[in-house]
Amino acid sequence: MNKKLMTLFVMAILMISAVPLAFAQGAQYGQENTDSEDMMEDDSDADMPVAEPIATPPRPALYQAREQVREVRGEARDLRQDARQVRAGALRLKQLQQERLKRFNERPVKPMIQKAKEDFARAREMYQQAKERYAKAKDMYKEQRQNFVKAKDEWNKCKGAESTECDQKRERLKEQAQPHLLKSADLVLKELERVKAKVESSEDLSDEERTDLVAKLDAKIAEVTAAKEKIENLGEDATKEEINDAAKTIREAWQATKLHLKKAIGRLAGARLGNIILKTEKLEERFANVRDKLAEKGADVTALDSILDDFSAKLDEAADKYNKAKELWKGANTPGEVDEAAKEVHTLMKEAQESLKEAKGLLREAVQEIRKMNKGSLEVADDSQSDDEEEEVEVEEEEEVEEENETETESEDDTEDDGNETSEDDEEEDDDDEEDESDEDSEEEGA
Repeated sequence: MNKKLMTLFVMAILMISAVPLAFAQGAQYGQENTDSEDMMEDDSDADMPVAEPIATPPRPALYQAREQVREVRGEARDLRQDARQVRAGALRLKQLQQERLKRFNERPVKPMIQKAKEDFARAREMYQQAKERYAKAKDMYKEQRQNFVKAKDEWNKCKGAESTECDQKRERLKEQAQPHLLKSADLVLKELERVKAKVESSEDLSDEERTDLVAKLDAKIAEVTAAKEKIENLGEDATKEEINDAAKTIREAWQATKLHLKKAIGRLAGARLGNIILKTEKLEERFANVRDKLAEKGADVTALDSILDDFSAKLDEAADKYNKAKELWKGANTPGEVDEAAKEVHTLMKEAQESLKEAKGLLREAVQEIRKMNKGSLEVADDSQSDDEEEEVEVEEEEEVEEENETETESEDDTEDDGNETSEDDEEEDDDDEEDESDEDSEEEGA
């Protein structure tokens, strides 16, 4: 036992003493290894050049993909920005529309309509006043003309004779000539003003047509006014030639004015008729809608279709006559052309009016037929009936305008004759007064 312990003790001492020796040998070996490596590196450096660091090769596909991604992201960002701007603009536009609609709704529409009605009412009142002034001027003209004709008849008895009495009659004739010419000019001016007031009060003309006609009438009023001033400047010692020259000025002014007067009056009548045709065409659409509704309910619309077909044919006929008359009147630009066209235009307008009357009768038949098929509800038929009655009134008013147009033509011819008689001493005037009376009666009937 003791031997074993001793043996173990000795072995332990030996092991402990061997550890420092091992560490010392390892350190020496490491130093020698390091020195040998250093020597090898020195030898390598002496034999070979120093190698540069090898760069990592680039990867172009990856970089290009990354660049495309960045571009797509940028474009998407721009698109989002544009979308925001578009939304903002749409919102602003909507706000503006709402503001405009609000302002429109807040506008005093009823006062505007009332003002328009008042304006037309004032225009009609001005027309009536102008018409009264024209009638008064015509009465004064007739009275002055009688004095002139009487003085002229007295002087005609002295033709070829020389005496103190004939000299006095010649002076009286000269004294009556100037007032007679002035009244003639006044009559023409009042006629121009009357037609101008009629144009201004017309609701059938467009604003452009009204402005154009008024401008032309104003120009003719200025021409006649200038001619009247020339007559007013005649002195008491004016010669026969000067008086005849003044009469010629009035006559030429009237000739230039007559064309525009006739065309203005014709345009007024045409505008009224055209407006009636337009309203009737709208009425045609309403009846067509009524027909379709009845057909949807299962009603037999065969008879109604026949009536409406005849109505449409008459309406087309009236429109065709009206358009022909309008083009014919538009192409007349000289007094001779106007006189010749006036007859044909009058015929066409009359025929168009007759077609409208027949169409009106067909509308009555259509209303009766609708009443039969629409027994459960007469609302549609009653509406159609009211429109039909309105059209009847319009057609009757158109006839009055046409009669007035005829009166104007007669009155114009009478004024033109007076101008010729004033400047031509040899023309007879026995029937002038009777013509004046007939013209005046005709005008009163037309009004």
